[in-house]
Amino acid sequence: MPGFVAAHLCRCGRLLSVQFLVVNQHDRYQLDGVLDAVTFVVGQGVVGVYQYGSAVLGGLRTHSDIDVFVLLDRRTRLDERRSLVEAIMPISGRRGTRISGRPIELTMAFQGEIRPWRRHPRREFQYGEWLRDDYESGFVPQPVSDPDLAPLIATLLTASKALVGPPVATLLDPVPYDDLVSAMRGGVPGLLDELDEDTTNVLLTLARIAYTISQGSIVTKDEAAAWALTGLPDDFREPLAHARLAYLGEANQSHGDCVVSPYQTAIHLIHQMIDPPPDDPPANRQ
Repeated sequence: MPGFVAAHLCRCGRLLSVQFLVVNQHDRYQLDGVLDAVTFVVGQGVVGVYQYGSAVLGGLRTHSDIDVFVLLDRRTRLDERRSLVEAIMPISGRRGTRISGRPIELTMAFQGEIRPWRRHPRREFQYGEWLRDDYESGFVPQPVSDPDLAPLIATLLTASKALVGPPVATLLDPVPYDDLVSAMRGGVPGLLDELDEDTTNVLLTLARIAYTISQGSIVTKDEAAAWALTGLPDDFREPLAHARLAYLGEANQSHGDCVVSPYQTAIHLIHQMIDPPPDDPPANRQ
């Protein structure tokens, strides 16, 4: 771990443990860079830093992002958000100039916005590689109301690793099942808008939404896809099956050879979302 990170976190008095869930040293360098940026820019405002997503749920796949959530005890300033973008861009994705590797998704929230839980809480900051062109043009993310914090927090509470601070379950309340379902369904139109440009990720995300609504828990994208495939008519399975293999690194990302339109598969996945929820969904459990 870089000496700066260790020294700075110790000064903040927040460091309980730093344990990385990464598959190689290259991923470790990227995560080190994220921690450097977070601790340098927001410093003592950090309550906890958590790795979540594929790294914790089932292991990083070939095309997995490095997902990091930061909980703050205050709101962010414009200059801090600008500095975070400038620090993350060189270490994120294939276009990173200092480290070229996995895309980094970094999300920050103020604890007072999400505990106690409320619908559509405000997100303080999010870096995502899909906005790189905007960042390069000078865009700085603003705090916004974000329904997607519901599935993100549910994922954190399902499986996450504290890089800095106590276990996240001691800091956040469970997301009510109805709020989780509402947020996930609300994101479907936006996903369909991105289907042509990001086919694999959109189909897998739709499969995971369908799984969570039906089964009441959050699993890896490939596990959700395997479940969703059993409920699809035979004629519409090909695009999702291909997306699953691409996610696992066993096929390319292109869907050009698929006979079936990914849009038709997406519509059938949306139909799976109307299944009745379980009586006691895990999202509601303490």
